[in-house]
Amino acid sequence: MIEWNEKIYTDSVVNSKLKKYKKAILKNNSRKLPIKSFYVITFPFNSDNCFDIYSNTDMWLQYRKKTCDLKVVGIASSWDGCMDVLEAIVKEVLDSVGTFDAKAVKEYFGIKMIESA
Repeated sequence: MIEWNEKIYTDSVVNSKLKKYKKAILKNNSRKLPIKSFYVITFPFNSDNCFDIYSNTDMWLQYRKKTCDLKVVGIASSWDGCMDVLEAIVKEVLDSVGTFDAKAVKEYFGIKMIESA
């Protein structure tokens, strides 16, 4: 299942067409968008990571292999746009928490940490 973070971080291209990009993600169909590829930033499957980044085509391959849900945090129209979106997220986390690592990201977004045995 694909879920959406309360705040979706985007680059300017995606921001102007956010509903279309969300629909393409949910339907796994980017053919109707003017851009054939884009990038999706999700919370990670590996708890040691801060985020996972997928191209729209790779995301579906990974999603089908996993048993967990995907929670989308950001969408960007290009790799450079993806780096800009990540930079904005990092700045917000740093300003709020004072550090940037997987634990800080989880704290900032209110994700409960699972302690390993």
